[in-house]
Amino acid sequence: MCAARNVGSSGKSSRNAFTTRCRASALRPAPRGDSLTGDAMRSRTVDLEPGDLLLLYTDGVSETRDAEDRFYPLAARLGSFGGKEPGAVLDELLTDVVAYSADGMTDDAALLAVRCEA
Repeated sequence: MCAARNVGSSGKSSRNAFTTRCRASALRPAPRGDSLTGDAMRSRTVDLEPGDLLLLYTDGVSETRDAEDRFYPLAARLGSFGGKEPGAVLDELLTDVVAYSADGMTDDAALLAVRCEA
């Protein structure tokens, strides 16, 4: 089981926790203001199964835009990474995001991939 909490900025893109089967669990953006104190934060619990890959990412990934000002389609692209080891997913995802970006990805980004073993 994974309990996830979004404390990022709000924006047009949705916040999601994904597994390699691209089962998505949407997390609402945290409220503006004192969100890091825990006040009014929402969390979501996701049951992970053996073999699932949990991908955590910041808005530097999900809010990357192409030349036509469209957000990076993370959910649509994740299917191509299924079954790969976490390190390979991170390498390929970052390469894909940079290639998608109109400006060479100027925002900071953090990615973490964790495989559920049992």
